[in-house]
Amino acid sequence: MNALYITSLTKGAGKTAVAASIAALLKEQGKAVAYIKPVAAFADAPPASYTDADAAFCKQALALSDPIALIAPTAVTMKSLAGGLGQELAATVRERWADLTKGKDTVVIEGLPASGDTAAATKELATLCDAKVIAVVACARGMSIDPIVALKAHFGDGFLGVVLNAVPELSLRAAREEIAPALMAKGISVLGIVPEDRLLLSLSVADYAQLLGGRVLNSDEKINELVEHVVIGANVVDSSEFYYERMSGKALITRADRPDLQWNSLGEKTKCVILTGGTNPIPYVLDRATEAGVPVMVVPKDTLDTVAAMETFVTKATFHYPQKLARAKDLLRSNAALRALGA
Repeated sequence: MNALYITSLTKGAGKTAVAASIAALLKEQGKAVAYIKPVAAFADAPPASYTDADAAFCKQALALSDPIALIAPTAVTMKSLAGGLGQELAATVRERWADLTKGKDTVVIEGLPASGDTAAATKELATLCDAKVIAVVACARGMSIDPIVALKAHFGDGFLGVVLNAVPELSLRAAREEIAPALMAKGISVLGIVPEDRLLLSLSVADYAQLLGGRVLNSDEKINELVEHVVIGANVVDSSEFYYERMSGKALITRADRPDLQWNSLGEKTKCVILTGGTNPIPYVLDRATEAGVPVMVVPKDTLDTVAAMETFVTKATFHYPQKLARAKDLLRSNAALRALGA
């Protein structure tokens, strides 16, 4: 049985995306695969009714037969992990691990960050599972490689290497020609260089409705569509219909009293129209949007305040969409050494 432990240096580096993608790729090969997230660490006391969204999504999206009680983590505080797992938590993980691994070819473990209060615990988890370790590191030009190099000493012979993840387009050349060679010169295997992708950073129409306090007037069946770009309706030199065609997967933000701008945006590349100021559109625009399957959302704030609010939502994007798993899997297939990843 093969065990792969996915860690990172910080939260938000893409552990869930990489873990789920590896599991999905292995399942495509006909392997018996399990996923587990043994421990979730919180800065403060975890909620009494905590349900782990990563584990719940992976169980559903990967069609895993194992019960959620085995897959989902034990929630603890980061401070409680400062000296390691502790006897009670380690015993719980061992018990669940023994049940989960029966009849499996590979188990993919979404681990804890290998830094700060969780550094000792993440090493102990990898050892307990006798797992090979893959580090997922958010990469950008000018970053220090020292923390990555330190991971090899931290995990020892079980450390497989690093996936440089979510690399911005302007940093790809540096990642390939500077960062990766520098890591390899230090004995660190670079298992993949995965570019940043807007879909993986996106929110859904439903997310925007919730965060903006919006009312969706039609096409409820499309509210889980993902918005990759946001376009502000304005007078432009080009015809507005050509202006809108430049971007796919977009949301248009404009005032309700601009039906001309709304009408020309209602094509297949538009995921929703967000009308500011709390006013409903005129009927023929709403009818046309419904025909085109484009949700129309009415939000209470004006355009400038709405856009300002949306700029703060970047950190609220989650991985919990089948579309994102499909994209992440394709990115990993195209930009990583799958055999080295165990896939």
